[in-house]
Amino acid sequence: MRIVLIGSFGSSGDQHYRMHQPAAALAALPGVEVFEVHPDARYRDAAALAADLLVLTMTLDLEAFRLIRQRRLLGRPTVVEVNDYLPDVQAWNPAAGSWHDPRGQKLFHGLIHNADACQFSSGGLADRLQQQARSAVVLPNHLDAIPGFDELKHRADGRPLRIGWGGSIGHLEDLRHIAPALLQWLPQQSDVQLEIMADPSLAAVFEGRAEEHVLIRKPGSLDHYRSWLNSLHIGLAPLLPTDYNRCRSDVKFLEYAAAGAAAVLQNETPYQALAATDLASLFDSPEAMIQQLEGLVQNPEQRLEQARRAHAYVSTNRDIQTAVVERQTFYIGLLQQSNSVPGPLPAPLEQQRERTLTQIPGWKRIGERHCRLKLSSNADQGFAKGLKALQGGHWSAATEHLQAAIQNEPDHAPAHTFLGVCAEKQGQSEQASRAFRTAHQLDPLALRPRRGLERPHQRTFAAARLLERRGNSAAAERHYRAILDQLPSHNGALLQLATLLQRQGNSEQAAFCLERLLHAHPDHVHGHTNQSILLSRQGQWPEAQAACLRALAIDPSFLPALRQQHHLARHS
Repeated sequence: MRIVLIGSFGSSGDQHYRMHQPAAALAALPGVEVFEVHPDARYRDAAALAADLLVLTMTLDLEAFRLIRQRRLLGRPTVVEVNDYLPDVQAWNPAAGSWHDPRGQKLFHGLIHNADACQFSSGGLADRLQQQARSAVVLPNHLDAIPGFDELKHRADGRPLRIGWGGSIGHLEDLRHIAPALLQWLPQQSDVQLEIMADPSLAAVFEGRAEEHVLIRKPGSLDHYRSWLNSLHIGLAPLLPTDYNRCRSDVKFLEYAAAGAAAVLQNETPYQALAATDLASLFDSPEAMIQQLEGLVQNPEQRLEQARRAHAYVSTNRDIQTAVVERQTFYIGLLQQSNSVPGPLPAPLEQQRERTLTQIPGWKRIGERHCRLKLSSNADQGFAKGLKALQGGHWSAATEHLQAAIQNEPDHAPAHTFLGVCAEKQGQSEQASRAFRTAHQLDPLALRPRRGLERPHQRTFAAARLLERRGNSAAAERHYRAILDQLPSHNGALLQLATLLQRQGNSEQAAFCLERLLHAHPDHVHGHTNQSILLSRQGQWPEAQAACLRALAIDPSFLPALRQQHHLARHS
């Protein structure tokens, strides 16, 4: 089994727990090869199509939809991972601006619905989203390389006693909520130190108040963070009662327990399963948190036993080496349920069927059966800079970076695609069309170049549809043919012209239009459905059945294809 995981690279906790760590654990299993791919890598889509199983880790990209559809035609399942509840990103989160955009929300929910399966990082996420998914599983965070338990740091004479919290700017208001109670309590303690490892901007929560009791530590790599955790006696995890927080994982408990620190956690969804245990101390309010801290500070033996039990629990129950088998079993089940559709596929997709992952250049070997595709080339690095500038609305800077990427690698299809987007943003229609045309020639399966080439014809296509609805079929046909004279692969014009010709009884020309449509757009579910209808009217029942199966492979819930399947069943 060859698995491709697409997601952001780095050394943060999310990247480690949801991407790199599961990849390494899967690659250690017999018969499994794992390929991690950066979402901005040039050969990302080629790797995605070549994988036996694809996991998109919060890769919310328009191209993901066509990859899912095209992989279904190849009989290869796709899993979407969701590890944040994006419908309720808090206003103070740096990602809030982009994720409050309705287009981002549509992408998020669309990918959950369209993927073959969805894996969630917490039960809170599954409770809210699994009804949208075709198949769902909760794969919680686990740990690797859990150190042994160090009871010495819990001795009564171990001073100063360190209470700590570490996290991202997304926890700003969570921390602000408990800060006043901590700042009132800390001066009353002897040799108790509060340490915060976070972005320096979070220091403002404590400025001017009992600062001698609070130490702000600069964040760094995951190893740096873990080393700091090992120095703590008590770890805090405050969470305000928001849907976003209720969908978080219990990773703070895991980290504190593995480091041998006693955990004091908000009594919210991620930690509520611990309420019936003696593995952590839960609180409902800042005042209750102070009471829990008082007990642990004044009773080192209680603190030691709680920390010891929690450490034993995570060592036994939350180790990645044992949990990864569940993940493998889920993936094997998806593979067993997937079958490639009968008959030959359109040429561009048939070529992808034969391509293997090892034929893709740029892999860096991490282990015997574990590789990564990073942004290692100058072209990929320039492309990533161009994307970042484009997302920030800096069209000229984005154009320069993308042109530099193309200069390094003239056949870099994604760079040509986004160069076209930049040209569009600046009103440069001819340059945009050239860039999209080049990108389409380099990668005929990609969605963005096709849409970019079709956009200039939107007005003519809309006029043709209006004429058709008003009964003026001859004028509508002239409009469709005019579009196709300029852009022979226009999917809307090909589909509507084929439908119009079918109604006129011109089956031969209709079939020709549908063949052109499916050659240019092999994952066009409506095109395969119409082809099946046309073939059945001609009495070509096996061919009609194959076309219908292709449509349902792309979208099993597509109503016209389901109706056609019922029609074919009556005549079989």
